[in-house]
Amino acid sequence: PVSAISRLKESHLLLCLVTFRCLNSLLVQTHFNPDEYWQSLEVAHKMVFGYGHLTWEWTEQIRGFLHPFIFAVLYKVLQVLHLDTAWAVMWGPRLLQGTLAAVGDLYLYKLVRLYIGPVAACWALICQMVSCFHFYCTVRTYSNSIESIFTTIALYYWFGGGNRAAGRSPLSKDIYGCSSRQGRMVALALAVCAFVMRPTTAIPWAFIVLHYLFYGCDVYGGLSFMFMEALPVGGTIVVASLLLDRYFFGNWTLVPLNFLRLNVLQGVGDLYGTHPFHWYFTQGLPTIMFTITPFIIIGIIKAWSMRKHMPRMHLAWLTLWTSIIYSLLSHKEFRFLLPVLPLCMVYAGYTLACMTGCNELAQGGSSSSSSKFRPRDCPIPRYVTILLLLNVPMAAYFSLVHQRGAISVMQYIRDLPPASPSHQVDFLLNCHATPYHAYVHREDVQMRFLDCSPPLQDRSVLHETALFYAHPDLFVDQYYSRRSLPSSIVTKDDLVP
Repeated sequence: PVSAISRLKESHLLLCLVTFRCLNSLLVQTHFNPDEYWQSLEVAHKMVFGYGHLTWEWTEQIRGFLHPFIFAVLYKVLQVLHLDTAWAVMWGPRLLQGTLAAVGDLYLYKLVRLYIGPVAACWALICQMVSCFHFYCTVRTYSNSIESIFTTIALYYWFGGGNRAAGRSPLSKDIYGCSSRQGRMVALALAVCAFVMRPTTAIPWAFIVLHYLFYGCDVYGGLSFMFMEALPVGGTIVVASLLLDRYFFGNWTLVPLNFLRLNVLQGVGDLYGTHPFHWYFTQGLPTIMFTITPFIIIGIIKAWSMRKHMPRMHLAWLTLWTSIIYSLLSHKEFRFLLPVLPLCMVYAGYTLACMTGCNELAQGGSSSSSSKFRPRDCPIPRYVTILLLLNVPMAAYFSLVHQRGAISVMQYIRDLPPASPSHQVDFLLNCHATPYHAYVHREDVQMRFLDCSPPLQDRSVLHETALFYAHPDLFVDQYYSRRSLPSSIVTKDDLVP
């Protein structure tokens, strides 16, 4: 596979990656986390088609409209072209996300080729493609997925991608920031866009920017960077997002500050579960990296042992910094680690390149010596192939089987025969346990679900979901004593008497 990848032109490689990720998008037919639908597609559906549900995060204005706006543009194009069928509305955003994920894959390949060398780049790309968690998660319409893609592309430009200065490796001198102002500005634009969609993006980029200011430039260069690059680029994008939020919210608001106030300072995120400080290191990272974990650890150790190439430890330090700061927050999730997963693949690729007899750092990075290397000269050990391929059944199970019912039931509702005046469907489940209007796209299907908005004023107050699970029979009697009975009820089989 390495020799096949290395022979492809970039445009052909991108085409292959887009094809793979689009198939990946269609194969992921299970439920993982409600934010995939309720914080992106449901909002975009309401923006374009006029109906959909906005969760409490939108009434409290801790989410911005830039992320759902991406999918709203797609929905609007489908609507204008009269192609807004239920299938297209359901799968179109997933295919768009798959295309973006493919671009992220390509830029990981380019980043590692720049950072270490072409052989390591091929192996890093292979690791990314076979990663079961990446397969399962990156094509989902999370803000975390976009954050991961934008971060990977931004790092490529930050570290000198596109620098055509003759006779020098982009990483030969200024590892802390590329020598091109244009490259830095592209990187900053992507980073700020990711920040507007996901404020936690500030954590890794604080490390990158501070590292550059302290070690990559003098005082004049730092001032020039802040006032001639960071401020104009960041300010333009933040103002644009403010205007977008002003249009849809109807008032001026600063979403990142609202996010910080509620989720961090007031600890509202803790209501959705807490984990100990060490969770990302003892469970989070090992789980999402799965059998690729040993290659990543070995790659970091090998890079550390080569003192003259210490700049190549920069991404390892970035991963460590990000994971530690994330660990200070009580509420933790696997998907929050998506932005650091491609960074880990850099070192997995380096390990596998060394195992095939091509230590590109020892040979001076992306040099002519690595370009002369032929993978068939040193075949990969069989146990490595087995470890990598163990990701395939895991990806298949979690993408096609695990928690599939939440998606299947929406397809069933979408296929209900036309009704007059309408179908009424009630969900007696954990709230947001399924997608909603964006996966049905029918105005003649009215739906209700149990509210689970967090009690922001008095945390002793129980929401409807908690009351239902505490006493299902009593809750149902009281609930329908003041409501009409629906035509259909969606619930779990263990709750049916």
